[in-house]
Amino acid sequence: GKFDHVADLTKLAVNTKLITPGKPDESKLWKRIVKGEMPPEDEPQLTEAEKQAVKDWITAGCPQPLEEGNVVAPPPFPTRLSRFLGKLHILAVHLPLGLLLASALAEVLALSWVVLYPEPWMASRYCLWLGALGALCAAVLGFLHYSGEPSAVLNAHALCGWLTAFLAGMAMVLDDWDGYRRSWRTRVAIWAVALLVALTGHLGGTSVHGSNFLGW
Repeated sequence: GKFDHVADLTKLAVNTKLITPGKPDESKLWKRIVKGEMPPEDEPQLTEAEKQAVKDWITAGCPQPLEEGNVVAPPPFPTRLSRFLGKLHILAVHLPLGLLLASALAEVLALSWVVLYPEPWMASRYCLWLGALGALCAAVLGFLHYSGEPSAVLNAHALCGWLTAFLAGMAMVLDDWDGYRRSWRTRVAIWAVALLVALTGHLGGTSVHGSNFLGW
């Protein structure tokens, strides 16, 4: 159709105005695909698999098929490893989600014991520390999984994920400073982490299932 000038891989690979071999984020062609400018709205749109194929081709250095029917060479090992680890984000988020919410719940239950039992509950402390470490791992894996995706909801999800990991780490420090007596600053920090966990999870669900995924 209107894209005969990008249909020849050999010519496209040496066109420095459109392609920077090995660096898709610096390639004008990939930037236009990410922004939705190519193909234009009146042309058939690329599927996610086709977009990924273009990115893989640029990342691999724009290799040329030797003959018709050959597939594009796979991306280099670091790229494949990063992509594989990123897929673990979907599994890793459940650990910190449950533990940090459990820590916040334990702090609520501990309020009834605040006079007779002012020490931090070991259950809350255990869930907080393990959940904070899990949140950091989930944030890193999420970065590997979602980097480069053009979505406002996804970007907000990623930002909230990093904020959750940071605030959970701060809550860990405050918990350590508390020693054997729980302070209100730590308790408030733990509750704030729980709210961020809920918001991050909601944004993650929205990015995957759409804004109406909680519809009745």
